[in-house]
Amino acid sequence: MRKFHKLILSLIVLFIAGSISFANAQEDGKKAKSSFDGYWYINGNVGFTNYYGDMHPHHVMTGDERLGYGANFGYQFSPVFGARANFLNGKYQSTGDPANNNLSDQTQDKFESSMWDVSGQLTIDFTNIFRKKDDAIFGIYGFAGVGWLNYSSMRTDIQSGAITKRDDGTEYRNGTYSEDEGSGMKGAQTAITIPTGLGMYFNVSPKVAINLESSLRFSTTDEIDMREGGAEEIKNDFYGYTSLGITYKFRSGSGLKKMKKDCEEVKYEVTPEVLQAKGDKVHFTAQITFPEKYFGKKSALRFAPYLKYGDQKLELPAKFFRGEKCTGDGDVVPYATGGTYTYETTFDYTPDMASSELYVLPFGFDPKDAVDASNTEEDLVAKKYNTLEMCDTKLADGIRNTGALAGGNESTNLGDHGYELETVIAKTATLYFPKNKYNYSKNFGENKSDDAKEHRKAIHDFLGQGWDIKDITTNAYASPEGEETYNANLSENRANTANKFIEKEVNDLAKEEDSNMGDVSDVKYNGVGNGPDWDGFMIALQNSDIEDKNTMINVIQSAAPEKKEEEIRNMILIYPELEDDILSPLRRAEITANCFEPKRSAEEISRLATTDPSELTTEELLYAATLTEDKEAKAQIYKNAAKLHSDSWEAQNNAAVCAIHEKDYSAALSYLDQANSDSPNNPAVMNNYGVVYAKQGNWDKAEQYFNDAKELGNDENYNLGVVAIQHGEYEKALSLFGNQKCDFNVALAQAQLEKYDEANSNLECATATCKTNYLQAVIAARTGKDSDVINHLSKAIEMNPKSKNRASTDKEFINYFNNEDFINLVK
Repeated sequence: MRKFHKLILSLIVLFIAGSISFANAQEDGKKAKSSFDGYWYINGNVGFTNYYGDMHPHHVMTGDERLGYGANFGYQFSPVFGARANFLNGKYQSTGDPANNNLSDQTQDKFESSMWDVSGQLTIDFTNIFRKKDDAIFGIYGFAGVGWLNYSSMRTDIQSGAITKRDDGTEYRNGTYSEDEGSGMKGAQTAITIPTGLGMYFNVSPKVAINLESSLRFSTTDEIDMREGGAEEIKNDFYGYTSLGITYKFRSGSGLKKMKKDCEEVKYEVTPEVLQAKGDKVHFTAQITFPEKYFGKKSALRFAPYLKYGDQKLELPAKFFRGEKCTGDGDVVPYATGGTYTYETTFDYTPDMASSELYVLPFGFDPKDAVDASNTEEDLVAKKYNTLEMCDTKLADGIRNTGALAGGNESTNLGDHGYELETVIAKTATLYFPKNKYNYSKNFGENKSDDAKEHRKAIHDFLGQGWDIKDITTNAYASPEGEETYNANLSENRANTANKFIEKEVNDLAKEEDSNMGDVSDVKYNGVGNGPDWDGFMIALQNSDIEDKNTMINVIQSAAPEKKEEEIRNMILIYPELEDDILSPLRRAEITANCFEPKRSAEEISRLATTDPSELTTEELLYAATLTEDKEAKAQIYKNAAKLHSDSWEAQNNAAVCAIHEKDYSAALSYLDQANSDSPNNPAVMNNYGVVYAKQGNWDKAEQYFNDAKELGNDENYNLGVVAIQHGEYEKALSLFGNQKCDFNVALAQAQLEKYDEANSNLECATATCKTNYLQAVIAARTGKDSDVINHLSKAIEMNPKSKNRASTDKEFINYFNNEDFINLVK
């Protein structure tokens, strides 16, 4: 124990020097905590005393142990510094030791004293210099001060117990033990003391601690033991006190100040760490962990994150937490254990939020009634609650909006130009034959009719134009009342007769002096004998005026195949009009001449489309636009077509597509309105409406039109996939894209789903653009491939210098904002 006191003395000197240095640092603002909740406290203690005086001049730290008790009343100003008033009372004793004293007549004395002192002391919590948790369970402190000592002493002989006398015969006693009273209280002797010491505390609760403390108290007198002298190192008498005590702290009951002081110990974990927009929404969750012995039992918190972007601030919905002794709304947080809680919300995204930060400044209050989750901070202040703001904490960076890169290549629909590179015009004439005959005579029956003559003349004149003949085809028939095989042969013979007839016509026309026909030797003649014309017979019978025609039809349809001809022959006997009105016209050969309509050459169409578009038909103008790769020329042709042919939905629609590519969306809508008027509910027009609205960022309206076009039969999966990305529905987008490969939007959906290998594969084979390189840089940033970030971003900026503006604030590159190569690239 005596060695321990020597150690204490050395440590006191070191710690006082260190504390002075720390105090200077606090003045510089490096450590001070303005939010510390200062408090009063009281302490009672009991222990043992030691007196160190002159009874053993060569061994100063020698003394007997006696009982003592004390009390402290103090105030803790900060986590480190405090002040206290100290009272100590106790008995002190020291017995002479003959082995260490050369004065044999003084070696048998025993010194006893009753002493008490009052002192003022400054305290220093050494452990809180090096830690933030100033209310931890364990700590070491030191103290020093100045005090006033009252003492009464006597010396007695060890053997006899009699009071020892001086050489002049007076007894060794003073203070209340003598008749010569001192200046202290109740006649005690007095002196000034300097108490110093070290202690340890153990916090058993926020308000109660156990203290183990040891001190040395140096006096300004050498007369306490009524023996002068002593060791050379210490001339005056001093004493020690080691105690065990209990401290009670008068802390505030609300707990808000403590919560404020320790608010940095509240932990937040936000998912995702960098906020991400999905379509026009941002969703995040925050895990809030309150530490043990943090949340005041009678306190509550209003937790309302806010988004800072530019000079704007978006306040998000509030969540309430309350202590164990609070009632009403909010999650209960136990004081002893703390706990982890979830905050979750979604808010609308706008492009100016791209460079933003998410913060929270919890608002603490001591409710006087039930917590109401509808209260704002202003409401809580108006209720005159005790309130206090906690730590303003940054929760997350935001906002990634890579999904907004989707689109730009929505699929537009052009109307078909309708122009045929080869147009075959056909003319048909019919030759009629007698029953069971295949010889032709223009003077026979139907051949003499005006209709038959007109058609023969028409095909004659048609061939005489001199157009290139594709082929001439003859289809010949027999009436169905004859035997099947006979009718087959008969129809073939009639086809041959008709071919000879038309071949002669062609040859005669070619031989005429002013003939427009060229060489006709290679004209192809096709003759087909079709046998009995059952279909023609049944149609003619159904359309006839014969009264019993339905009965006749039923009889023929129900008869066996080999009996059908016989049934018709029987009917002819009953209904002779069948022969002239029904059967006779079926005995025929139909000659069809197929000729190529003369066309302008592609070169001529292209020339007229730009020099004199009014000379061209709608189809020719629209076709002309397909003959050039010049975007400006193509657009002008479509505009001319739309101007000249306002009744052509194709012309209006195609002009709209060009306006979309020129980003003239107002003109595009005007063209589409006209196209929709010309052809209402046309799927191509509906699709292009959707593309215009997609370009304008009105994705809801775009989706509506794409769905309308889909219901009308258009394949809208790709465009709807782009919409799905904008809405943050990445799996749906990939499903709509199907097997599409080497496509930016497909890669974008995969990247948003963190399928980075698949996304890179699609980007590598896609057409290299600013957007493909930018997305590759984003993927590289997410996967920590620094060189690829710089490489692809460089290419993107080279292709479109405006992309550096986006990159400079894009939170996808937040880990590169301090990267020198990145800074040089986007500055």
